[in-house]
Amino acid sequence: MVTQKPFSIGDNVCFTLGTTPIRGVVIEDRGPIGTNRVRIYRVLIPNDPYDDEFIEMPGDELVIAQDQVASIPESSAVEYLKHGGLLQILKANLSGGKTQPRVWLTRDRLGNVVHTFIAERGSLGGATVPFAALHNNRVFAPKRDEVLAFLATFNLSNEGVESIIDAVGIAP
Repeated sequence: MVTQKPFSIGDNVCFTLGTTPIRGVVIEDRGPIGTNRVRIYRVLIPNDPYDDEFIEMPGDELVIAQDQVASIPESSAVEYLKHGGLLQILKANLSGGKTQPRVWLTRDRLGNVVHTFIAERGSLGGATVPFAALHNNRVFAPKRDEVLAFLATFNLSNEGVESIIDAVGIAP
C-alpha cells in the first residue's frame, strides 16, 4: 500500500472521469474508508452556469491542479453572448427583488465560455444583471443602453457590444 499525503479542504484537484479530464475542489475528507484503506474525498465539480456536481473520489486518483488562468478572447465572449449567453444571463433577473444577481464570464471544464454567478470562478465582468431587460427573447428597447453598459463590463469593444445587440435583437 502506498502512503499518500492527504489533500486539504479547498485544494483544487484534477482527475479523469472516463476519458474526460475534470477539475474540482476538495470539500470533505471522508477518511480511509476505501479499498485497502484509501482515503476518499468529496469533490465539488463546478458546472457553471448550472448547479454544481459532487463526486466521491479515492485520493490515489486525485492530483493537485496547476492554477491556470484561462483568458477569454473577445471573439469567444462575443460568440457566446450572441448565441444564447446574453439571453440566459438576462433571464436571471426578470423578477427583480432585494438581491440582484451579478454575473461573470468564465470557462467550463471543457474550455467553453460560460457564465457564472460565483465571483471566485469568474474571469470577466461582475456587474449586476439589468432588471427586466428582456421581452420576447429580445433586449427590451427601454433597457438597451443599460444592457450596452452591462456588456461593456466584459471588456468588450463597442463593435463587439453592438454586434451582440444586433444578433439578439431589440423588442419594442
